[in-house]
Amino acid sequence: MKNLMFLIIAVSLGLTSCGIFKKTNKAGNFLPEGFENLELGMSEAKVKSLRPGLQQESTEYDFRKVYVEKNPTVNIPQAVYYFDTDNDHPFYEIILEYKDMESRDIAAELLLGEPNTGGEWYFEKGTPYPIKAWKFKNKLVVTSLIPQTEWAEEAARDKEDY
Repeated sequence: MKNLMFLIIAVSLGLTSCGIFKKTNKAGNFLPEGFENLELGMSEAKVKSLRPGLQQESTEYDFRKVYVEKNPTVNIPQAVYYFDTDNDHPFYEIILEYKDMESRDIAAELLLGEPNTGGEWYFEKGTPYPIKAWKFKNKLVVTSLIPQTEWAEEAARDKEDY
């Protein structure tokens, strides 16, 4: 009986410590499966080398470059990538467009859990810069608040919202 109890406890601890029962972040930087090789904060050149299907879009804004990737995964018909125009052009935002709001909601909950800040998500631990995410129509927007980029500047002005 003792051996059976020991075996059950050992297996339970082993499975838990291996992450089988833990909620994990698929790509390590708040991006879904299929984007494992990307991290917010990477340079534009690095992201383009990892995602050869990116197509640059024209934009009226001088502070960011925009790229679109069609059908990056089965569940995401389109992803839009934002890069800052300063320094090494860091990748600071991705807009994941799902087929519908229901699939977006399911994906968001699996990836990020329940919203933790007024219907949105905000995370500081385990990342070089804070991560903010929100839903808009059929999209999930994930951004890194890298200093001197679009959302970081806004967050600095509206710090009490975070």
